[in-house]
Amino acid sequence: MNNNDSSKNKSIYNKAARYGLVRSYLKANKYEEALNTLSLLRNNDPTLITFIVTEAEIYLEDDKHEKAIELLENSLEINPENYPLTIYYARALIENGQHQLAIPPLEMQTIKTQDNPYI
Repeated sequence: MNNNDSSKNKSIYNKAARYGLVRSYLKANKYEEALNTLSLLRNNDPTLITFIVTEAEIYLEDDKHEKAIELLENSLEINPENYPLTIYYARALIENGQHQLAIPPLEMQTIKTQDNPYI
């Protein structure tokens, strides 16, 4: 293994370790720490769906539904019909009391994924 492979493996390990730390902070209801740690990851991969969904999840757990909705709406503009983004968007709308607005994106996902046995 050359030096470049070694640094790439370290980078992947650091990302995984940081993401694990984010999940731990979230589970411990340490939302600010989770967001701060996640922001380091998002700076390097701002469009990675996993990180976007995790940020929305942090906002939802911290009862910041409007922030989650805004984040997910912006992300859906870039990745329309993305399943995880849509599901979390609908969840954010429901938790914010906007039940009727959650119906169209959920219906769209039902139609789009009807042939997918995993969903």
